[in-house]
Amino acid sequence: MAIKRPLLTQALASTDNVVQWSNQQWSLLIRQARRANLLSRVACQPFEKVPEKAQQHFINAKTVADANARAVRLEVADIQRVLSEEKIPFVLLKGAAYLVAGFDFGQSRVYSDVDILVEKSKLNLAEKLFIQNGWMTTKLNAYDQKYYREWMHELPPLRHMKRHSSLDVHHTIVPPTSVYELEIDKLWERCVPVEGLADVFVLSKNDMLLHSAVHLFSDGDFENGIRDLSDIACMVGEFSSAENFWVDLEQRAVELGLIEPMFYALRYAQYFLELDVPKDVLDRFQKRAGCGRIKLSVMDWLFKRGLLPNHESCTDVFSSTAMLILFVRSHYLRMPITLLMPHLIRKSLHKEDAA
Repeated sequence: MAIKRPLLTQALASTDNVVQWSNQQWSLLIRQARRANLLSRVACQPFEKVPEKAQQHFINAKTVADANARAVRLEVADIQRVLSEEKIPFVLLKGAAYLVAGFDFGQSRVYSDVDILVEKSKLNLAEKLFIQNGWMTTKLNAYDQKYYREWMHELPPLRHMKRHSSLDVHHTIVPPTSVYELEIDKLWERCVPVEGLADVFVLSKNDMLLHSAVHLFSDGDFENGIRDLSDIACMVGEFSSAENFWVDLEQRAVELGLIEPMFYALRYAQYFLELDVPKDVLDRFQKRAGCGRIKLSVMDWLFKRGLLPNHESCTDVFSSTAMLILFVRSHYLRMPITLLMPHLIRKSLHKEDAA
């Protein structure tokens, strides 16, 4: 049995869902949206009538989102300045990419960091440039450094010493040890240049979708799960008017080996956010993903809890169990068991030492 769809997802799915809401329901919506980092996107929904107190929250959320967007644009410009010293091209990923690419939904999102992709051969040089220009690593533990540099798809996270902004520098979009054997050159081949910023790119539209899907459904960090699912729904809504969109997305998902996470993304965006996905498309994705009835029942039980915000109105007695299983699953997808077990034991002991 799944948890009932919360007010947050109802409000994001359709403005018609809120017509008869009471003040108490609007109040609960705001609390759920804050917990999910989605209040600014909810605030941009074209509701016909919003209670005065709720409207003030929405005005404040839009102001914060606008300020956040300006800060991200400044960060991107500074990253471009730093890497231009050695003419290192880079690809903006996730939130910053949505904003800089000019997508409508990118304006209503709050960003906690900037993610970029550089070629692996340029990774050490890029890191050196960032350190010389005020960024420093946030992972000082020797084991964590080894973990990131040998097994992960990114450098240890960087933080600017003055601005306190966060930067994640990737060399691919999934760990090299992941079950998803992705060829990163295929993403670079379809990158789109950002107008006005030399050597700055974003992923192609389909690749943006696929990256968001594999990040959400294999990462294990569901703190912003419904926000990331909302990003996917917004992307499909904005991109799907293109001719042959669904066929091209399916072919690209197969080519990159990401059909399974893309199927989950479409299924749960349809469930929570009423995303319009043709039935034959969803059936084909499910078949190609090899997701049978029993497996799908298990994944529904997990994701219909794990994707919701960690708010008391969105959880039940099984939510913590579902989150634990999804956490273990994410590590299994990232690392083979021969690496995973020593890693989990090491991290567990490290936590005990810290305590």
